[in-house]
Amino acid sequence: MKTKTNWTYQGEPFEEPNNKFGFVYLVSCIHPECSKQYIGRKFFYTNHGKKTMQKDSDWRTYKTSSKYVKIAIEEYGIENFTFEIIQVFETRAGVVSGEVEMQWEAKVLHAQDEAGERLYWNAAIGGIRFIAKERLSEEHKAKIGATKKGNKYMLGKPRSEETKNKLSVANKGKILTEEHRQKISEAKKGKVFSEEHKANLSKANKKRVATDETKAKMSAARTGVKRKPFSEEAKAKMSASAKKRKPKNET
Repeated sequence: MKTKTNWTYQGEPFEEPNNKFGFVYLVSCIHPECSKQYIGRKFFYTNHGKKTMQKDSDWRTYKTSSKYVKIAIEEYGIENFTFEIIQVFETRAGVVSGEVEMQWEAKVLHAQDEAGERLYWNAAIGGIRFIAKERLSEEHKAKIGATKKGNKYMLGKPRSEETKNKLSVANKGKILTEEHRQKISEAKKGKVFSEEHKANLSKANKKRVATDETKAKMSAARTGVKRKPFSEEAKAKMSASAKKRKPKNET
């Protein structure tokens, strides 16, 4: 006879699904001779594609689908196991992808303790068996990590003219929120540009010609705005820059 499983969720007993689709769970053995775990998934209903035919699944008495966990339960006793719901989901896709993501993050296929024993009973990720004999070396993992750091938006990767035009069209007319502007401002603070970068920016700005509409907007934005006094450092830079300029009547 099947017994009720003592499912817990966020530290409390879990009783009703409340229209949720399913969950991802963690079974843990707490016996002194065994500390393995298992990550799996379970749906609350059967015939989930047809709401009129939906029936409760056996989730209330369900323990696991893993034969290894079932053998361990028989060996160590059900009292030495905990059954924890990690997260509940509203959709089938959420349950399926949630299981894969959690199994992958936990490295269920390769995680080991100090003695070299596997930490999880899982023999597959998302129902797909691929415990490979070969694995990525630490050197290759470091290289992959290095390519991701500071390059979230593909910075430094050249874009085609077609891509640039698409981005330009997509961004036209966009109105940034104050929060978005603040984030951009914070991200730019403390950035130090190379001399080459500064030269490129200078060249690009010299080619820009403001339209009458843009000039009007800039003028309106400055109207009534009291300019902050320049610092002594700024004044010195402006003076030095002015000295380098040639008078307009010189050729």
